[in-house]
Amino acid sequence: MSFGSSCSGSSQRLDRALKPLKTAHTLRSTHWCITTMAPQVWPYKKMFSGPDASSSAWTSHDDAYQGIHLKPRAIAFNIICGMTLLVLGFFGGLALPRSTPRKMTSESVTESVMLEAVPGSNPCNATAKLTPGQILVWLREQDFNKETEHALLNHPIVMAAEDRTLPLEAVKLVLLEEFSIEQSDLRSMAAALTRFGGHTASRSFFLESTNDENAAFQDLVAMAKLFGISEAMLSSYQPMPAAHAYSAYLAQLSNYGGAAAIAAGFAVNFPTWGKMCASIRDALLKPPYSFSTADVQFFTDFAEPTPGYDEMATAVIAEGMANGETPETIRSAVMLLQGYERMFWDTVWAKATSRKLSST
Repeated sequence: MSFGSSCSGSSQRLDRALKPLKTAHTLRSTHWCITTMAPQVWPYKKMFSGPDASSSAWTSHDDAYQGIHLKPRAIAFNIICGMTLLVLGFFGGLALPRSTPRKMTSESVTESVMLEAVPGSNPCNATAKLTPGQILVWLREQDFNKETEHALLNHPIVMAAEDRTLPLEAVKLVLLEEFSIEQSDLRSMAAALTRFGGHTASRSFFLESTNDENAAFQDLVAMAKLFGISEAMLSSYQPMPAAHAYSAYLAQLSNYGGAAAIAAGFAVNFPTWGKMCASIRDALLKPPYSFSTADVQFFTDFAEPTPGYDEMATAVIAEGMANGETPETIRSAVMLLQGYERMFWDTVWAKATSRKLSST
């Protein structure tokens, strides 16, 4: 143990020992010592001198502190009591540990693991060293993303599509919900284009995203007609709140968040979303549904991955980080988007299956 740590420990023990004597009223502390530790040594009233020393009005200790004068032997006794407390406190502190290690909880372990960007790096500063080119790989390796991807790729709606038992009610609900979502997302991409259009990569990214949303919106309206859902019915449909958390948060990011958070969220989310759309599309192309390829174009719009999408997103991430976005703020946004994506499918499936049960 170094001299510095020894001095620090002794100082802490001394502080603990002196604490009882550092009160606002030292007399109160010593008076407690007199009246509780040695009441038989000197009778209480003989300790004090003054006109009220024998008054029966002294019914409490607090009354005794007003205008009292200690006799010399009382003063000596006070000093002895104080030194006794000092010695007891000092040596008692020797048995106490200097500090208590912080308990490592499961949350702190998880946090340190999620912060680790590359093997062998220090979790405390790993994220600060992440480059834009490492962000997507880092995000996809996060536990929250792996859990979300597993849940979505094994979602009941996907399982039903693969088993060809997908209720058409679920497809109708997706179209009804997506009508409002597509309109909101189209406006969000336009807002992001307005905010970040001054940067080359962001301008290209959000312009293409706006065009893609517009094309998907038109294909959705066309597909809805095949299910007997008119545009007026789409407009009058009351969306379910839990199904629109993703869209609402995307609007928040587009108006108040960062470009890197949006681009990273899309790049992490779209592959799984696309696989789910592909599963539904492939199921609808087969018996017992037997829709044509043109009929399911809305799902095809998302089913096929866009070549070079990660590179485009990474360029936007670089611009965003150059303007103050951090790996942690990006991660937070992506985590929320992934959670809201899961909420969408859970909500649609729950309503679709409840309607099916109620109609049988």
